[in-house]
Formats: sequence, C-alpha cells, structure tokens
Amino acid sequence: MSRPARSRIRDLCTDPVVVKSLATIASWLLERARVATVAVPADNGNPTHQLPDGEDPTMTGPIDASASSRFPKYFTPEEANRMLPLLRAIVRDIVTLFRQIHDQKDRLNELAARHRRRPREADDDVYAAEVREMEREMEQDIEKLEACIDELRQLGVQLKDPVLGLIDFPAKCGDRDVFLCWQLGEDTVAYWHDLDAGFAGRRPISELPQHSDTVAR
Repeated sequence: MSRPARSRIRDLCTDPVVVKSLATIASWLLERARVATVAVPADNGNPTHQLPDGEDPTMTGPIDASASSRFPKYFTPEEANRMLPLLRAIVRDIVTLFRQIHDQKDRLNELAARHRRRPREADDDVYAAEVREMEREMEQDIEKLEACIDELRQLGVQLKDPVLGLIDFPAKCGDRDVFLCWQLGEDTVAYWHDLDAGFAGRRPISELPQHSDTVAR
C-alpha cells in the first residue's frame, strides 16, 4: 500500500483501535468537497459519470472568474435541474461509498475488540492479514469517493451531507448569493436557502425573491 493511501486511512482509523467517529469522517469528506476553484478533471484511473448523448453539464453557463465573486460558477434553477441525471449517479455513489467506509470502520472496531480478548501470539498473523485486507478495501473505497467528490467540484456544486446526499448549487438573487438545494431522492431542484441558513432553512424556489432574476454567471 502506498504512503499516501496509508495516510488517508490513518485519517479514518488507527490500528488496531479505530478512534474516528462517523461525524469525523463526514467532516473530513466535507472538507474534501469544498469548492475553491473549478479544477481540471484528473485522469486518476477511476471511472467518471457521464450524461447520455454526450451532453456536457459543465457548459450550462459561463464561469464567473471576477475577483468579487464568492463562487466560481452560479446556476439558474433550470441549469441545476438539467444536471440532475448526472448528479443523481454521482451522489448515489457517494452515499453508498460513505456507508461502506463507515461499515469498514465498525468492522475494524470489532476485529480489534476480538483481538484484545485473545492471546496475542495465537492469532497475530491472522489478525494482521485481516487488517491488511480491510485497509485494502478501505483504500479502494476512499479513492473512489475522492474521485466522486472531485467530479462535484469540477461541476461547481457543493456536497453538504454525504449521508443524506445533500447538494447545494451557488446561485444569484439579484446581487445576492444564495444556494439552490437538492437532496438525493427529490425529483427536481425545488428549494433554496441563504448561505448561512442550511438545510433547516430551505424554502420553495417559488418563494425566492426576484425568482426570474436568478441567473447563471
């Protein structure tokens, strides 16, 4: 296993006692998902998600690179909805992979507890082999997860909750920045909230002030 891979695994657990919680893993993932720039897609060997018929959802509007812009890309509700077929596939994989990583953490906890109850000399080799296999599985899932998060970053959207599959789209309401909000399982992008309001502050897009002026930048 490569040094970077081991480093990523140590972000989630220590051998033999796993000490990171689900909330800590979620915080780590959300930090990875922060939108700072529109990155150039990297060829990391992981499959990427694609829309049918060659449609490119990254070309829904121009990139706003002005110094005064908080976000690199802004979306209209129409643009956000056109991206949903692609986003559903990406976010579904994120939710699944996140759950698998959490399950792997639990399995490592159980394995460590069993090992502490047994004579160390009796099963050290078996224990080490099991840990290596779990690390290998976790490494693969982390790499896939990072690839999915990179896809979201390249699209200009923000992952807000890897358990619920919650996504925010930066948008403009006049000169004001807001978020359009979508959760895995919803048919359309039908909600918005202020930047500091969060999921609990979601309101229907029909209530968005100057809805007709919500534009892509």
